[in-house]
Amino acid sequence: MLRSNLWTEKGLVNGAVGHIVHILYEEGSDPAKDPPAALVCTFDNYTGPYLDDSRKTVVISAITRQWTSKKGTDCVRIQFPVALCYACTIHKSQGLSLEKVFMNIGALREKASGQTYTALSRVTSLEGLLLEPFGKKRLLSINDKPYIPLRRSWEDELSRKDISYLFR
Repeated sequence: MLRSNLWTEKGLVNGAVGHIVHILYEEGSDPAKDPPAALVCTFDNYTGPYLDDSRKTVVISAITRQWTSKKGTDCVRIQFPVALCYACTIHKSQGLSLEKVFMNIGALREKASGQTYTALSRVTSLEGLLLEPFGKKRLLSINDKPYIPLRRSWEDELSRKDISYLFR
């Protein structure tokens, strides 16, 4: 998973899921001792130029971050903006389009309103969605949420108004 916005217009965004297909080293360096120079990766939603059109690869370089600690020490970190990712949170998946999603929606409480919808809407097709089995109690508990009466009241009020209300 990419951990930094590198080229948002082309899909290299924080949270983009991809695969590392090759690790590049400087010529003459020792891979056992020296850090890699770059990573060659693929990303499903990347739309920019490719290193290799047949595999749709792109080079990811290390990035340097500088900051001053609370004690006044100047710090520098050089690392590749990637993290191993087998799964991610619903919050991290916001804005992503995913080919395959496995979800456990069995918890009786969402931590925030709309999390289940957000997670379900990330998958690009029903064939790519796998739900862990859950009981009917989960579905019945939806109406017990404290925000449901407020939502219904708002929807009722909205349905009583005509479209001209929106353009005042």
